[in-house]
Amino acid sequence: MSLPPTEAFVRLRLLNGGSGNARTKIFHKDVGEGEAFRLYNWAFLIYEPQSHRHVLWDVGQSSDKADYIPSIGKLIDTLGVLGPGKSLGEQLQAHGTQPTDVNTVIFSHAHFDHCRPIAKTFPNAMGYFGPGTADECMGKLEPYNTDPKIGHKFDPRIFDRKISKEKWEELQGPWVRFGPFDKAMDFFGNGSLWVIQGPGHMVGNLCAAARLEDGHWVLLGSDCSHTMALVEGKHEIAELIRPDGSRFCVHEDLDQAKETMRKIRELKQQHGFHIALAHDATWMKAKERDQVLFSLLDEQTLKDVDAHVLFDEPF
Repeated sequence: MSLPPTEAFVRLRLLNGGSGNARTKIFHKDVGEGEAFRLYNWAFLIYEPQSHRHVLWDVGQSSDKADYIPSIGKLIDTLGVLGPGKSLGEQLQAHGTQPTDVNTVIFSHAHFDHCRPIAKTFPNAMGYFGPGTADECMGKLEPYNTDPKIGHKFDPRIFDRKISKEKWEELQGPWVRFGPFDKAMDFFGNGSLWVIQGPGHMVGNLCAAARLEDGHWVLLGSDCSHTMALVEGKHEIAELIRPDGSRFCVHEDLDQAKETMRKIRELKQQHGFHIALAHDATWMKAKERDQVLFSLLDEQTLKDVDAHVLFDEPF
C-alpha cells in the first residue's frame, strides 16, 4: 500500500533523554544471564516550518526526583537510571529553541522515562496522549491504588483531573490508514507528521512517521520495540517467570506488540523508512552509518556518540 502523497516536511532533531543499565534478558528471549547494555533514551524536537510549531516527542528522563512520584523515584534508583548531562531545556536552547517556544508535547506513552509533568518546564505546551491513556492511568494512580501487583503506578499531578494543573488531552483523530497501520492521524494536516497508534507496549502507545525535507521518512518508534534486533526478527521477545510464578513481559499485550513490530518492519522494507526507536543506539554504532538518522544529530551529539555511546557510557 502506498503512502499518502505530500511535499510537506518537518525538521527533526534527536535529544538526549538519559540512560540506564539494562539486562538483555528482559527484552530478548534465550540470552545469557549476564548480558547487559546501556539503554539510552531518545526524545525528539519536531519543527513544522509552515506553522512554525515546535513539538516535543517525549521528554526523556529527568535528573530532578521532584518530577516523579515516590514509587517511581525508588524504581529509578533500583534501575540506575540517569538523566541527561544537559537538561532538555538546555539542549533545546543549544538548537536556538526556548522552552517557551514549545507549544506541543506528544507523549508516546505514559511510562516515567517518556512522561512527567511539563507545566513548569514547558509552560506554553499542551500535552497529548494516545487514546485510552486517561482511563488506564486513572486506575493506577499513586497513592490511591495500593495493589502491589501493579508494577508501574502513575502520577496524580498529571492524571487526577481533580488536582492536576497540567494541560493535556487524548488525541481524537480522525484516524485513517497509513501504510500497514490502521489508525494514523495527520497531525499538522499537511502529511508531514503522522501520529500512529502502535498497540502492544501499553494502552495508548504511539509511534510517528516524520517526512524530512529531502523526502526521506523516519519512524519515531518509541517503545513499540526496545531494540532493532526484535524489529528485524533476530531475537524473540522475552517473557520472564517471576518467583511467584507469574509472567512478566515489557509489553502488556505480546501478540499486539509482535504485530506492531511486523508493521514497522514492513515500513522499513517496503517503504524505505529509517527507524529511530526510543531506546536503541545500534544505528549509532554500526560500521555503515545511516546518513538519514545521523542527520538528526547536531555537532555536539555527534561528538557524544563518538565519546560515549560507542562505549556504552552515559552522557
